[in-house]
Amino acid sequence: MNKLRRWKADRRGTATIEMGLTLPLLFLVMFPPMEFARYTFADRTLKDSVNEGARFAALTLTVPGSTVTEDDVRDIVIQNAGGYAPERDAIDITYFPAKVPGARVTVTANADFGEIFNVFGDLTHRVDGTRTLF
Repeated sequence: MNKLRRWKADRRGTATIEMGLTLPLLFLVMFPPMEFARYTFADRTLKDSVNEGARFAALTLTVPGSTVTEDDVRDIVIQNAGGYAPERDAIDITYFPAKVPGARVTVTANADFGEIFNVFGDLTHRVDGTRTLF
């Protein structure tokens, strides 16, 4: 009977048990908002880089005699996207009605999000931007 009383009164390891019970809940509450913030930042970064590429394309590609190529526009998008840069062949550049002054230039890029904690599953988001040269 004395052994049982001593065992019930022994508090060693209690903090470890409490930590083991609360840590999974803490991770469950902490990581999804962090992942959502990263996703929002990646989305905003890609949209800004695509908008910058579209602006550059509208100002240079439709000017007669311009030596700027579509690869230069792709480089602008990739440089501005930083760590969230899309693949070169995932960047599309289209013109409406044609590649002439005043044409609407649309730059579209696709990129994988690349989640760390895999909270949202596989995310691929599409970002695009359009600029018109008047």
